[in-house]
Amino acid sequence: MITGFIFLAGCTTAANAAPVPVTTYIPVEVVKQIEVEKLVEINKGTLRIEYVYVDVPITRYEYLWKEPRQFEDTEELDDYLASIPALMPIEGQDCDDIARRFMLNALKDGYLVSTEILDNYRGQGFHMLNSTVIGNSIYFIEPSTNGYWWAMPLD
Repeated sequence: MITGFIFLAGCTTAANAAPVPVTTYIPVEVVKQIEVEKLVEINKGTLRIEYVYVDVPITRYEYLWKEPRQFEDTEELDDYLASIPALMPIEGQDCDDIARRFMLNALKDGYLVSTEILDNYRGQGFHMLNSTVIGNSIYFIEPSTNGYWWAMPLD
């Protein structure tokens, strides 16, 4: 019951907040004109310089906005989890760091995923993992294994 309470309590703020657009950067080749000095002639000790414009190719990065969304079904979640590596803790990190990193990575990939805190997880106290809504159900995701399971219905 605590699990459901924690999820629903955390949902209130997220439900009222506007979705954050996901940014993808793509390189775009553009040509920019720059002004340069050009020595035209030296005649009887007189120096004549003209200013000309030269086209210079440069690369800039443009943003592609991707609206984050829920997974359509468990098959799409399966495909997504199979396409990414399970997150292993980096020195000094634990489950909350991994769950938050998974959430941010999923958001960058265009998916809405939350973090959850479970009490007495496998008899060992508090544990943070991830959750997502698919249809009318909540699924928990263990980011260190990319495993997931049905947690509860929404209604």
